Amino acid sequence: MKTTKFHLLIAILICLLLPITGFGQTEITYDYCTGKFQDKIKPIPTSEFVVLKIVNINTFRYEVEIKGKNINYATPVPSELQVLFRLPEGTSKDEIQRALSETSEGVGQLDRLHEAAKYESANAENQIDQWVRKEDEQLAKAKQKKLEEFEQVLNQLLESSRKYQDLAKKIATIQFSRIDLINISKQEWCNHAEMKNKLPSLATEQTMKADFLAFNAHYAQINTLYQTALIAAGATEQWEEKTKLVEKIYGLINASYNKLSDEDFLKMISELSILYRALDNQLSFEVTSPPIQVDGDYVRFEVTTKPVRVSDLMNFSLGKSFAIEVPARRGWKADFSVGPTFSMGRNAVDYRYNLQNETDSTIMLTKSKNRSVIFPAVAAMFHAYRRSGTEVNWGIMMGVGAGFKPDETLNASYYLGPTLILGKHQKIMFCAGVSFLPVSRLKSIYQNNGIYNSDLNLSDITEKVIKGSFFISLSYNLTNRIEVK
Repeated sequence: MKTTKFHLLIAILICLLLPITGFGQTEITYDYCTGKFQDKIKPIPTSEFVVLKIVNINTFRYEVEIKGKNINYATPVPSELQVLFRLPEGTSKDEIQRALSETSEGVGQLDRLHEAAKYESANAENQIDQWVRKEDEQLAKAKQKKLEEFEQVLNQLLESSRKYQDLAKKIATIQFSRIDLINISKQEWCNHAEMKNKLPSLATEQTMKADFLAFNAHYAQINTLYQTALIAAGATEQWEEKTKLVEKIYGLINASYNKLSDEDFLKMISELSILYRALDNQLSFEVTSPPIQVDGDYVRFEVTTKPVRVSDLMNFSLGKSFAIEVPARRGWKADFSVGPTFSMGRNAVDYRYNLQNETDSTIMLTKSKNRSVIFPAVAAMFHAYRRSGTEVNWGIMMGVGAGFKPDETLNASYYLGPTLILGKHQKIMFCAGVSFLPVSRLKSIYQNNGIYNSDLNLSDITEKVIKGSFFISLSYNLTNRIEVK
């Protein structure tokens, strides 16, 4: 039973101590587009962590560097994405469009050539009797067979070319999407939602790769059928004209293939999918610094944005450089200042004593009050206070001063009391409390208006004693920026 109570007590203590010993993390969000913070910056407790998050900044167009204290934190655009828009865009839209036109023209001419060959083959039976009269029957049938073979290979070539044409449009769409995404990534966008609305639709990576593989397969099939078509054309009448037509058609399709295809096309599809997912992701418009532990008066973030170099003639955007300071709270802070102090009260009054002759052998001791009701001095003050993270702090002050005496001598004085600190960087200190001043007082063996021997010396009858009095002070604290290592 005792063991159970002991374990319960330990668990309660751990639960109570965890919030005290644990380190929290605060995130500060800065909107790059509007140049404002999403929420008012609040002081961060000492020893906790703070993170600066910049939103609504296009990281495809800007390189962002955040310097916290003496440490640099860089967020370049990911290298695999950087390649896509720092390098030339590759085939232009006009070239892609010309490739599609060449494919369409080649298929059209092939269709007309096939219709002519089909008509010629269909009429071969009507003309075979005429051929037989001019030639022997075996040669006539061979001629008819060659016409039929030429028509059949053209039919296969046309069918494969039409499939190739459909796939060429899909490949062109992939190329168009690549250009569009790169151009979108380079533009100035105020926020991610605005850019996302402009993103084109994109097929899946598996679909695009399957289309490209089929595109290559049909092109390889066209190459084989082209050779067969040339052989078949050479065995027919008017073979020179037919051969030239087949070569012209193949030239158009081959030219379009060279414009649309690329040896790294499959890699480009993968990069295109990566770029699309990155543009679609809200995080592409955010930059977050690593957490920095608060250890000082402020955490200072120095942010620099640099436009990424692009290879086109788009408008150049200027970057920004700005600093963000996050105040700390909690923890003790020490400051020093120098300023005037003003002591008041009867204990601050310094009396002056005089000797007046009464007879030839006696004198009278008299005193006179210093006319000044305020005792001024200059003090060097030490201020200790807990950080509040605001423009106002309360603390305690201890100081040492030097009072100016009429005889041009200096006397040390001491000060103690509360202090009010106004300001963050350059501070004004207002203090009030007790001052301990050295003032002249009669020694205990002497009395005012007393009669003494004429050989009495003033230096023998007074002494300096420390008396407490009320004081006020106003001083200025000039600070230097020191980075905490």
